[in-house]
Amino acid sequence: MFRYRAITATAPLTYRQLDHWCRQGILHPVRLQGSGTDRIFFGAEVHRARDIARLVAAGCSPTLAARMVDDGEVPVSGSRALALLVTS
Repeated sequence: MFRYRAITATAPLTYRQLDHWCRQGILHPVRLQGSGTDRIFFGAEVHRARDIARLVAAGCSPTLAARMVDDGEVPVSGSRALALLVTS
């Protein structure tokens, strides 16, 4: 389980971007019981956030990037493959 701080340390995201993507439904964290609790992310969602952030940095919109990652259309194994996808 990961909290916001751990994700912003591993992915090129700010706390504000991460919070916005959660509110927009782009990312799907788990909320613990109680008011004012942090959102918790599991491993797969952390990787998904990182992949979406890379596509956004390459020029995609967050919504399109999320759709591409979900549909498996993103060759995220290397930056060269990502650059080929974005430029083609």
